[in-house]
Amino acid sequence: MQALISSHILTIITFTPALGALLILCLKRAQLKSIRAVAVIMAVLSFVFSLHLIAHFDNAQFGFQYAINLAWIPSIGIRYSMGIDASVSF
Repeated sequence: MQALISSHILTIITFTPALGALLILCLKRAQLKSIRAVAVIMAVLSFVFSLHLIAHFDNAQFGFQYAINLAWIPSIGIRYSMGIDASVSF
């Protein structure tokens, strides 16, 4: 489970709010308490998932960390690629 989360953590953090937005779209306007609850839960989940980056990020390592590079629509050469670049120069 840890390896699965580590390899896809950026995707999880990026799309958790989008999932929350889709859930909110499914609710009726009259369900204001439910809408607020879903929004708060998804925001907290995004924050909790982002803590994984802080806990496991290696400042000494150069190059991309948590990199993912997958063929998304290979017939036209579109790829899904994300990563965090740790190299910083001052």
